[in-house]
Parts: sequence; structure tokens; C-alpha cells
Amino acid sequence: MADMVAPEQKAAFSAFRSKSEALASKVDSLPEKPRSPDWDHYRNRLAPSKKGLVDEMKKAMDSVKVARPANTMTGEIDALKKEYEKFYGTFKAEGETRSSTLRSQASKYTNMPKCITQMTNAEIHETFPEVSPEAYEEEQAIKAAHEHHEEEAEEEFDIQIPKFREIFPKK
Repeated sequence: MADMVAPEQKAAFSAFRSKSEALASKVDSLPEKPRSPDWDHYRNRLAPSKKGLVDEMKKAMDSVKVARPANTMTGEIDALKKEYEKFYGTFKAEGETRSSTLRSQASKYTNMPKCITQMTNAEIHETFPEVSPEAYEEEQAIKAAHEHHEEEAEEEFDIQIPKFREIFPKK
């Protein structure tokens, strides 16, 4: 984060950071639960007439309840974590599948008997049938059939849509 601070504000950022870290270390050094007063110690130190005062203080301190907000986020966080783990599992499985597919495709190139620049056209077409003239002709035939089908579909649904003013003439 320090690298995102403007150069003219580095000194102020450093001062803020050191104060923040000092306060955080003080808070971290505190025990999780505060110490409870040693009521017997106070009772023994006070005169017998004042011992009731210690009991009153104890009652008053015990009656104070600090309101803590209810923890409503743990369930949502756990649900998000499970959802993420599920997404991560599927993403990882898809990645492994894709990786194995790419590795098998790469092995096709690494296990070739010759370098592609040293192959004849016949050897290239045998090794890579998707670039053969037959495959090209097949692809062109499929495209032509598809275009012919689109033309027929256009003829079937060739309707005249009326213009706006034909539907709503000016008054």
C-alpha cells in the first residue's frame, strides 16, 4: 500500500502507519476477557462498616451487560465459502481437462516423425487431416448448404412490415 501513496504524502503516511501499528499492538496485548476485580481483597482492606460498599459495587458491576451485536455473518460467510469451493472444484476440474486436452494436442506436434517444414503436402494432409483439400471441400459444401437453407428461410418468412405512418397517419 505504501507504493500507492503520493511522494509528497509519504511522511504523513509513515506517521499514520506507525501510530496505527502501535495502537494495534496495544490492543493485541490485552487479554481476550478483562480481569475481574478481586472483591475479597477489597473487603479485607476496608473497615467492617464499609464492607457492604464492596458488595454494592460487585452487584452494580455484575448488572452491567455490554451489548454485543449478534453474529449474523458467519452463516453467510460459510455459505459463500462453500459456493466458492464448489466453483473452485469445477474450475479446477475443467482446467485439468483442458490441460490434458492441450497436452495431447501438443504431443501430436512433439511426436511428429519430421519437422513440418520438411514434410511433403501429402504427409502434412496425412498428419493433419483437417487441412486436407477434402476437408476444405467438405467445409465449403456445408457452408453452401447452410447459405441455401438461409435463403429459403428468408423467402418463407418474407413479409412486408407496414411503415409507422401507414399504421398511424397524421391527423
